[in-house]
Amino acid sequence: MHKIARLIVLCLPYFGCLADDKPPIYLSMLSKSVNMRSGPGKQYPIIWHYNILRLPVLVLACFNDWVKIRDYGKTEGWVHKSLLGKKKTAITVLKISMMHKSPNADSVLIAKLEQNVICEVVSTKDNWVKISVSGLKGWVAAYSLWGYRSD
Repeated sequence: MHKIARLIVLCLPYFGCLADDKPPIYLSMLSKSVNMRSGPGKQYPIIWHYNILRLPVLVLACFNDWVKIRDYGKTEGWVHKSLLGKKKTAITVLKISMMHKSPNADSVLIAKLEQNVICEVVSTKDNWVKISVSGLKGWVAAYSLWGYRSD
């Protein structure tokens, strides 16, 4: 019994940053320069360097001030929590994603977005997501995006 209690206490910091949110938890990069490390600390080697502001990432785990993340390309590693924020963003995953004026495939087409465009998530309705990209707002089908959770 004593070993189980110690194991629970040791795991508490690991899950601490997830306490206020329901899975899946997506965050976005706050900096244009983010180093991903192989472990939760500066002593671990850098395995990837990002220079994409607001890139959405999926939270896998937390340990003290470090967050283990996965990006859209399925790269996993650890980043410092100060480099991540709760701004809702998404990335287009289709070769071409259609942006409409209304949440309806028959509505006026506003723009065609290429793959890997990062956008701000404004709201959701059914299977549609209202996004903002470079000052342009419109609706895209939810299946054409990765990196957000509809609430």
